Amino acid sequence: MITKAETAAFEADFRKRYLPLAKKLKKVEGDIYRLMIESMANAKMSSAYWRAQRVKLNALYKELNVIFSNWSKVQIPARYKRSLKLIGQRIKATSSVIATGRRGLTELLSSSASTQIVYGLYNSSVESFLSSSLTGQKALKNLFIASQQRLVEESLVNVAVGAGFEMGDLRQAKTLLKAMFESPGWKMVDQRQFVQAGKYKYRPHYYAEMVARTKFHQAHSQATLVQAQNHDTDLIEISSHNTTTAICLPFEGNIYSISGSHKVFPPLPDSPPFHPNCLHLMYPTFESGLIAQGILAA
Repeated sequence: MITKAETAAFEADFRKRYLPLAKKLKKVEGDIYRLMIESMANAKMSSAYWRAQRVKLNALYKELNVIFSNWSKVQIPARYKRSLKLIGQRIKATSSVIATGRRGLTELLSSSASTQIVYGLYNSSVESFLSSSLTGQKALKNLFIASQQRLVEESLVNVAVGAGFEMGDLRQAKTLLKAMFESPGWKMVDQRQFVQAGKYKYRPHYYAEMVARTKFHQAHSQATLVQAQNHDTDLIEISSHNTTTAICLPFEGNIYSISGSHKVFPPLPDSPPFHPNCLHLMYPTFESGLIAQGILAA
């Protein structure tokens, strides 16, 4: 049985590793926000000014991407390694299970399978964040262009608007620039939603958390499959959280056959995470342990 302590420990480990990343991303979020505010507060008419602001915007998005990429490069392999180790220790500590792994932790980590798993997880993590970052960056660039054109056309530059922006008070400015600030672009700025995945916009640190959590759970699931094969078991168990999430309910606390050939347990149709921010984990389980628990007939 997967204990609450195991799932809590996994979540605590994630939070510990993620919080430094969130802190760095939040700082850049603030820098992007201030850049957009400064652009409208000064609202200079020259094309050179707006080009310079776009250069600054590009640099800030590059900083976002580098921060997330560097974090992923270190932390995703670390999570996979930790999961391999803890799963191996878990198996050894289970008295009802007599299973010796064919390979030790060092050999498992140096295997081509582990290399491919870590490389794939890292690549998909960075790709997810960078593609959403790029979409958000394009939206803000388009907003620069639209804002510049509207300011020139309507000559909306005045002291009152500038003062409102300098104080960071978007609401004051909205009374004078209502149409502009009710546009999707400026709502994006107002809420600091600077990355976009599909039709949804997010704050960079929140989207990074979704991606990071997903990759951490995928790393754990991949480690489970590797250790299951290493210890010659075809069975895995999904953790139970008393979830109310519809997509997770069919999996909650169930046991599955990896190969789909077991006479009692159904084939594994999917592995955690089942959705963004999913908390479910899976671990190898063994027939001998299930018999000892009375879950499976001898």
